[in-house]
Amino acid sequence: MKANCPCFFIFKGMPNGWIENSLPDILPDGKIGCVQKKAWMDNRTMHFWYERVYEPYISMHDGYSGLLLDDFNCHGDSKLGDVMTEDNALRYMIALITPVYRNHAMLA
Repeated sequence: MKANCPCFFIFKGMPNGWIENSLPDILPDGKIGCVQKKAWMDNRTMHFWYERVYEPYISMHDGYSGLLLDDFNCHGDSKLGDVMTEDNALRYMIALITPVYRNHAMLA
């Protein structure tokens, strides 16, 4: 039986500040988190997620893993793509999904 990918939380706070430094003591075992100024996914939190959650998870499993990403800026970060390729290019597939409509106003 395969385990699920660990939960990842993003909290509002300053990177490397007291909240982020306290997370290992606050979060339950097996849960991983970091902070961002507005609690959003950005390049830093995306790299953090990849290094602490996704890469260790796929390293424990044989076969391939699919990763579907939309066109949010941090998902298309070229540095992250380079890291993923260098780590183990044949273990996963990256697909960038671009929505047809960028906002609801275009649907009206």
